[in-house]
Amino acid sequence: PRCRAAIHTPAHTAGHTSYLASAPSSVSAVFTGDALFVGGCGRFFEGGPEDMCETMRRLSALPREALVYAGHEYTVKNLQFALEVEPGNSAAQQKIQWAEARRASSEPTVPSTVGDELRFNPFMRVAVPEVRAYCGAADDDVTCMRRLRNKKDNFAGSSRPWVPGGGPLPGL
Repeated sequence: PRCRAAIHTPAHTAGHTSYLASAPSSVSAVFTGDALFVGGCGRFFEGGPEDMCETMRRLSALPREALVYAGHEYTVKNLQFALEVEPGNSAAQQKIQWAEARRASSEPTVPSTVGDELRFNPFMRVAVPEVRAYCGAADDDVTCMRRLRNKKDNFAGSSRPWVPGGGPLPGL
């Protein structure tokens, strides 16, 4: 495989970079580190919701079949949150059943695909009416992203606030 592109994907950190790789006659793969997880995204440490919206736009533009290799195994907790946001999302319902079975067998849930993430990852779906409704009828993507991240940071099982010292992102 060879690196086809380094993609600036800030928000978790200011210089966060994801890498798109491919080999001849194979599907592309994007290594997203702490920007995009299966069903979720990284916390906003050195960036804000504007940065994450741009990051998600960039990753959404990749081929739907591109494999997504995230830096952590947070799939089940992320999908629990995704189903709180969109309880009727059948793609998220199917994915969490699959993920729980994989984890029960000590198997990984990574990789995903860009196309799958677009179907169930709420952080890639901030323009979807159901996600905006969950976020208090947010008028725009940035407001929705801010509120969504705040809600995820306070979701049952989250380990700590978004920055040392605590507190939500301004503008909830």
